[in-house]
This record gives sequence, C-alpha cells and structure tokens, in this order.
Amino acid sequence: MKKLIGIATFVLLFSVPAHAQSRGGGVGSAPSANVAGGGGAGGGTGGGGIGGNGGARLQSYPRASFEASTVSGGDPSFAPSTFLSFDQAVAEGKAIIAADQKSLAQTAAENSATPKAKAKVTFVQDAEGKVIPTAQR
Repeated sequence: MKKLIGIATFVLLFSVPAHAQSRGGGVGSAPSANVAGGGGAGGGTGGGGIGGNGGARLQSYPRASFEASTVSGGDPSFAPSTFLSFDQAVAEGKAIIAADQKSLAQTAAENSATPKAKAKVTFVQDAEGKVIPTAQR
C-alpha cells in the first residue's frame, strides 16, 4: 500500500509541471477558433503563429560592441601593438626571463644582507615544568 501511495505521489508531482506547460496560455485552440465562421484556415489564430500570437517575433537589438579605452595596473609603458606567433612569443618570453635571472652568488649576497626577523615571544619553563610565554626584549 505504501508503494502505491509513493508511486502515485511521484507521478502527481511530476505531472504538475507538464500540465502547466501544455496549456495554451489562454489562447484559443484550433477547434474552437474556427467556430465563429472565420472562413477557411486560420479563422482566429492569426494563421498558425506561435502560441496564437500572429507570428510575432522577438524584438531584435543591435550587436553589442565593447571597447577598451584605458588599462589600469601593471607597467604603464606596456602597450600591446602587434600579435606574435607562438614561437616568437616563447623566444621573447625566454629572453625576458634570462635578463631577470641572478647568479647564485648575487642571490646569496642579497639573502645575507636582508635583516632577519626576530621572535616577539619566547617560551620559558618554570620549576614545575609548565611553559610560560614571555615578551621578547
């Protein structure tokens, strides 16, 4: 009995949206449209247009065009002017990377010259073995 109720609920649940879509939206259907003596085909529906609206179409709009006038951020001297092929772009990228590379000695010298960050907190152990954080001087 529970399966039957479940199946009936399932069918009812999914038939509601299908029923709503099958309605004509209040527009006269073909059998009742020609009753008034419209004379021949298309008596009241406007010649079989979509949904009985007389073949009306959606309003068309011009194509959107997007233009970039300013660019923010990055290097202000950069202005893309040409398109490069893939091989040329890879070669140019490798040249830029090679120009920015430093030797191992230069990198080590910069690392040793930078000031090291010092801890702001130290941990001290008391006589009972508990850890106590204290401010670094």
